[in-house]
Amino acid sequence: MPAVERRASPAFRAGSLDFEASVRTGLDYAMQIGSRFVHVISGVLPNDMTREEVWPTYLRNVETACKAAEAAQMPVLIEPIGAATLANYMMDDPFLALRAIQEIGAPNLSMLFDVFHAANAGIDPVAFVQEHHGRIAHVHIADHPGRHEPGTGTIDFSLLFEELNGANYTGSIGLEYVPATTTEAGLGWRSRFP
Repeated sequence: MPAVERRASPAFRAGSLDFEASVRTGLDYAMQIGSRFVHVISGVLPNDMTREEVWPTYLRNVETACKAAEAAQMPVLIEPIGAATLANYMMDDPFLALRAIQEIGAPNLSMLFDVFHAANAGIDPVAFVQEHHGRIAHVHIADHPGRHEPGTGTIDFSLLFEELNGANYTGSIGLEYVPATTTEAGLGWRSRFP
């Protein structure tokens, strides 16, 4: 469900209807497969527009998705994806996601926090979780650098998991890493982090 549309034009109204239709389709699919969340992607910024120009449309669209998802009792997620991973992605910073969550104010809107993207942007993922765990409903993990299994890079996953446990985090943790060797060999990290 891409949330960024072009600036107001004769096609703007059709774009809004397209977005609303994509929300309905996405929610229908999510319910059919038993998904616990829907993720509203922001999309890549158009070459001729700035983040601030598209910000009102983004907020309006995410709010539309939240209202539709609330009726379906489905939480909505925003995932910041760093610029080093996806150039010109509109929602590229976890602090920007916090801003959107605050401005929209929907009770069913939270963040999907990816520790790799945060570390890749120079943000300490442990400190971020410590301060903002109440806004996080899903976590993706991969170590940095390299985007491999926990324990292959610089992120202190023992401390990260400690912070999540201390915050009584009950959300999901998704493994979004590239195995350094094989998938099976890479799963050994789980025994090192209780």
